[in-house]
Amino acid sequence: TYVNGQENRPVDPLILTTGIISRSLSSGSFSHDLYGLAKNTNPQWWVEFSYRFTNAAFTGKLQTWFILPGETVYLVSLGEDFSQALGSVNLDISKIRFHRARNYQAKKKSLFDALRLDEAVFEASSEAPFPRTSFTVSNTGTMNFRQVRFLVVSFSGDNPAAFNTVTLERLASLETRKVSVNWFEPLPFISATKVFPEINFYDPAIFWQSSVSSPAL
Repeated sequence: TYVNGQENRPVDPLILTTGIISRSLSSGSFSHDLYGLAKNTNPQWWVEFSYRFTNAAFTGKLQTWFILPGETVYLVSLGEDFSQALGSVNLDISKIRFHRARNYQAKKKSLFDALRLDEAVFEASSEAPFPRTSFTVSNTGTMNFRQVRFLVVSFSGDNPAAFNTVTLERLASLETRKVSVNWFEPLPFISATKVFPEINFYDPAIFWQSSVSSPAL
């Protein structure tokens, strides 16, 4: 990475796009899922930062997140309620801190790639009160994880149509879990659903003690 002629100096996350998914509520107000797509273009640094969504009439809550080297992630703020529909939003990123991503490819292969997800299944029928997404995750590695969050994104064509999250309190080594997420509102036609594990394996707090020690960071 080059910045101002200096090699190996990290650059800030690149905001690729922002968007709003609006839903009309029975009360007459609106609920919004706000999202942005951001990329860490640095191959040797992982980044943690704060972000919030804003526009002329709205300042969202400040949230803390991370992006691993070379990764592109969704940044979301779900279920924001307003008396009227929002027209557009900005995504503001602040408090940026970079960290050397030591042994990144090896860690990614042994930890992140050890999580195997089957294809997510979106179910909607007149017999069920709400749509549901189900998937199975298997931890084929040697480490036990805790507080593992998965971001579920349903698409209508090429565009996100709905976001949801689910967190597993624990996911043990060699454990397989069936996970279901309910959508508590009507959704448009859904053509595809993707599930994104959100694990910062440079954070020692995500591991819980087993017969195998947490990896050195």
